[in-house]
Amino acid sequence: MQIMLDGLDGSNDHNSGRLKVSPTGAESDGNYYLYYTIVDMGAGQFNNASRINNAQDSDIYEGKVLRLNTEQDGDATNPLDPYNQGIPNTNPFISSITGFRTAVFSYGHRNSQGLVWANVNAGWTLYNSEHGDKSDDEMNIIQSGHNYGWPKVAGMCDDNYNDTDANVNNDYLANKLVVNEHSFCSTHNVTEPIFSFFNVDGLAVPSSSVSNYTWPTIAPSSIDYYNYSAIPNWNNSLLVTSLKLGMYRLKLKADGSGIDSTRTPQITDTIAYLHGYRIRDIAIAPTGDTLFLAIDSTGSTSGPAGGFSGTTVNVTITGFILRMVYLTTLALQPYTPVTFPVNNRTTVLVYPNPATTYLKVLSASGSHKPLVAQLFDVSGRLMLQKTTSDDGFTIDVSGLPNGVYIFRLYNGYGSNLDTEEILKQ
Repeated sequence: MQIMLDGLDGSNDHNSGRLKVSPTGAESDGNYYLYYTIVDMGAGQFNNASRINNAQDSDIYEGKVLRLNTEQDGDATNPLDPYNQGIPNTNPFISSITGFRTAVFSYGHRNSQGLVWANVNAGWTLYNSEHGDKSDDEMNIIQSGHNYGWPKVAGMCDDNYNDTDANVNNDYLANKLVVNEHSFCSTHNVTEPIFSFFNVDGLAVPSSSVSNYTWPTIAPSSIDYYNYSAIPNWNNSLLVTSLKLGMYRLKLKADGSGIDSTRTPQITDTIAYLHGYRIRDIAIAPTGDTLFLAIDSTGSTSGPAGGFSGTTVNVTITGFILRMVYLTTLALQPYTPVTFPVNNRTTVLVYPNPATTYLKVLSASGSHKPLVAQLFDVSGRLMLQKTTSDDGFTIDVSGLPNGVYIFRLYNGYGSNLDTEEILKQ
């Protein structure tokens, strides 16, 4: 046994630890390297609120993607740098403290729980999935020496986290004042994600005091690359599992540089697969027709002792490995809106559809309150949100541009009661 690196910090939150060895042909020097995600230890949140966030400090192995040799190289040993034989000489950073090269490959990461190599258009790319804060979960391309922004930027460099608008909920990230995402990105050469889930407007960033199951996040846990022909139109896609909302599929551009919204009009598939499952990991069978998914054994969202004080919910089929096999594609019939009379309901009714001025919602009688209704545009932006204690209520949609929207309704436990497409005209 060889110790390649030691002294890595740990925490009761945000540890990650995904490992990937670069495949044959991925590295320009022909070598194989081990990539390892070590994230920000939950610094600045819950019972780690007073812990310093070191994601921007390239001297400290927190909030980073590390790169190590798979075999020790021939560098001379040095008592002041005992692990230099495990650190590639092509890594981008030299410690300002020791003067020796470090294992840091990229920095500015929050909670990177997914890592996958993909051979797209005859070129290898390293993708990662990363938790945002109260919005803006990220899909990134990991590159040597790049800064991914955390804890001064969440998601895009769009300034939806700042201290200049009227929303006090978006002033801080990791318990530190953000000030302005735009200026930080510019002065620190931040690399934006290729895709950000629920990239909400600054005024829509929710309060930390409400259940995080109602935040505009999916909590991405793992990521894999699908490039098989078994499932029609799925080739060249990223499969992203979620700790809240099942599994999403993101269609890549032909060169792998971003998400191809022209091929997938909704950016992601219209609804998440396996909604309600807390999926920790995914594997694709070599045949391409079968997926294996690892389901968490608990509904807790931070821990096991992370000081989480929000909602803990029951999740579907805990502690199992699920197998999904593609069989055939079902033909879909055109949707014809139907108006039902008001009655004691056991399901959710959203009407009229198409809508012009108002959207009326009738939830199942006796649903746990408060109810949270949300409307997203086709790019995943939260456009409207309403919280109510009434079974029946209306949403004013007159100010929305005409187009297709995704309606979602959650009960007071944070469980999804309804997801459907709404046409505004």
